[in-house]
Amino acid sequence: ILFVVEGLWADAIRLGREGDFVDTKTIELLASEGGVGLEAWSGGLSNIDAHRRILGPTSAKSSWIQRLRDNGIGTSIWTTNARFPTTLANGFTSINGPRTLDRKAGFEAEFRALDEWLYTRGRKPFFMYLDLAMPIRGRKLESNETFQAVPFSERVPEVTEKAILQADFWIGQVVGALNNYGLSDNTAVIITGSATRTRGSYRGTTLSPARLAVPLIIWHPKMRSESFV
Repeated sequence: ILFVVEGLWADAIRLGREGDFVDTKTIELLASEGGVGLEAWSGGLSNIDAHRRILGPTSAKSSWIQRLRDNGIGTSIWTTNARFPTTLANGFTSINGPRTLDRKAGFEAEFRALDEWLYTRGRKPFFMYLDLAMPIRGRKLESNETFQAVPFSERVPEVTEKAILQADFWIGQVVGALNNYGLSDNTAVIITGSATRTRGSYRGTTLSPARLAVPLIIWHPKMRSESFV
């Protein structure tokens, strides 16, 4: 399972470091038992750049997604982004998101469908790609409000600490589903981000190296073993 969280910059989450970081408990737990890269190149200044960098030309017959399918591995892409390019989803066995599910229900609807997809897969091998784009949506302005008067955490489309925490929560829900269906003993979980340049984000818009990089966490149950190299 590969999670790509929009706005998950290298300077956003703790990953064992001291300082002012978002306290993502699920990600921290997986990182403590797995491998961590504090700064990986994000692929560009937008979340779509990152997806293109990771997925590559999925429509090509020789693409790695197509090779997975040719080897009988189920491939599924899940996104909370209504603007996720359909061209990037070419080659996947199933595509799920605002265009195919109840857009207003958000990731709750996606998780129910995702949980069912995992259940029906049984022990068959699979690859799942989850795009968590702007997990927190700001509220609409009231008639007597201005954009500048609304707190940062409620603006659209601000990436805030609350947004990252909600992404961490849903990552925990998916990992919990793996446990429920006995899949966590042989499933690798990878977490990274897309370093989108978001206007008025909670740490400003300075394009520092840490803002252009994202963390990379890789977890597999065998990595818990002291003999793992």
